Amino acid sequence: MPASVKLAVAAIGVLSALLLGMMFAVTGGDSDAASSAKQPGTSACVAGSGLRAGTVPNGWEADILAAAQTSGVPGPILAAQLEVESGWNPNAASTKGARGLAQFLPGTWQAYGQGSPTDPKAAIAAQGKYMAALLQAVSSVATSTGADKVVLALAAYNAGPGRITEYHGVPPFAETQAYVAKIPALAQQTYAGDCTQQAGGEVVVQVGPGQWASPLPGGILTSTFSMRWGVMHWGIDLAVAGGQVTAPTELLITWAGDHGDGYGTSVVGRTTDGTDLQMRFGHCAAGSTTLTTGSTAPAGSKLCDMGSTGDSTGPHLHFEIYTPGSPQNAYATSCGCAIDPLPILTGKGMSF
Repeated sequence: MPASVKLAVAAIGVLSALLLGMMFAVTGGDSDAASSAKQPGTSACVAGSGLRAGTVPNGWEADILAAAQTSGVPGPILAAQLEVESGWNPNAASTKGARGLAQFLPGTWQAYGQGSPTDPKAAIAAQGKYMAALLQAVSSVATSTGADKVVLALAAYNAGPGRITEYHGVPPFAETQAYVAKIPALAQQTYAGDCTQQAGGEVVVQVGPGQWASPLPGGILTSTFSMRWGVMHWGIDLAVAGGQVTAPTELLITWAGDHGDGYGTSVVGRTTDGTDLQMRFGHCAAGSTTLTTGSTAPAGSKLCDMGSTGDSTGPHLHFEIYTPGSPQNAYATSCGCAIDPLPILTGKGMSF
């Protein structure tokens, strides 16, 4: 897989599930994150729209959110796509005849747009409709290859859906490869929503009995438990501006610090609820954890700040879960005991 596509998958995931209440958290998104933020077992950090305040110009945030609901693609991805397509210029025009914020060609506009492609609100609405159609168009390729649907839909937007079928994935065109790499990275770095954290104290999420908190309240799924860059990616990646990494359930801490193992500043702990799952939280900000081996982290309490230490391409949380009985502080590459965290988290009522 070309490096640019690998980076796109790392940044998006399928933020993924682009999943995620990120939908934002991807489902594409979780527009319900704000309304559910105060419920037991969910984040007290209100993710809201998933869009970072002040990043979308001219009051078009509501239009982006509506398009995100229509398409099932996270708002930050749609915002980044518009920046790449037109630089937020509603009068942009290409030599190929594409026009407007979303750079629609005449034939595509006729199928998905209403009014003029230079009308920003109409362009964003049509972007949502077209991305929804593209997600459906690439679904069979995504299913058969395990590729991220959002990455494939972005590639289809740039190169045409027929090329995805022809190449059974992202086509090997330099422009398209750059396009699918740039948009997820821009979405994560510029447009992913900031979160207003609960005031004061170590507990950032209120967790009800038997329920879990998100390991990154308000987080967007940016990479899944799957093959990536030619090797297995043994966890999931989540990201949100100013993110605080939290204990999903009570954990007995078995490691906290930087072990020089590529995870950077990380926290490892075992669940104390009888499930005996081991969890690793990687790439924390340097110096952001005060936990020590043998300490206990209550459910919903802060473990560290999201960061980019170790082998990391940008700020995010890398989260792994290991099977019951796995060796203490095990590594997935040597024990083969890592399991996909996403079904466990979604089984606890989380949406990414």
